[in-house]
Amino acid sequence: MYLPSFSFIAKDLGVASSTIQLTLSTFLSGLALGQMFYGPISDRFGRKPPLYFGICLYVLSSIGCTFAPNIETLLVLRFFQGLGGSSGMVIPRAVVRDKMGADGAARAY
Repeated sequence: MYLPSFSFIAKDLGVASSTIQLTLSTFLSGLALGQMFYGPISDRFGRKPPLYFGICLYVLSSIGCTFAPNIETLLVLRFFQGLGGSSGMVIPRAVVRDKMGADGAARAY
């Protein structure tokens, strides 16, 4: 749904379509960077608080992306969206591993 809308977003923000492609790279960078941090953070503070923080960060960044007035704001918000979204990738896997052990987690996945 996001890729086909690149031309519409570019037109709305008054930039080239190639510039809008940076928003996807920025999102994936935030997604990758967040994965390195949510594991240790959830080990230290428990599973729920970092997960809730990540979900809130994702939702607020998504709302901000909707109202982004320029490409720079959109790029920053997409990065934070990736950071927030990565919590939903890392922490549930840790929860399954906690509850089921190594063998049970392999079967569950």
